Amino acid sequence: MPMGADACGPVRAVGGSVSVTLPRQMLRTLGLAAGASVAVTLEGGRLVLSPAGPRYTLDELLAGMKAGDMPTAPEWSNAKPAGREAW
Repeated sequence: MPMGADACGPVRAVGGSVSVTLPRQMLRTLGLAAGASVAVTLEGGRLVLSPAGPRYTLDELLAGMKAGDMPTAPEWSNAKPAGREAW
């Protein structure tokens, strides 16, 4: 087993993709089950799987806002995107 690895297993071909099998105990520890969404990132040459947070639509995000919650400063509405916003 590679240094720092908690488990090892093969990468299997599944149709046009590949899959990795995760031990049940790891899934339980992360609160994951079959069909759960995970975020996949590369960190220092390592493949990292993390539970994916919920993805909200704009309507869902705005649903909880009350009158007066929206900023009114002109520089806010004219600002360029600072992250991965879609305009």
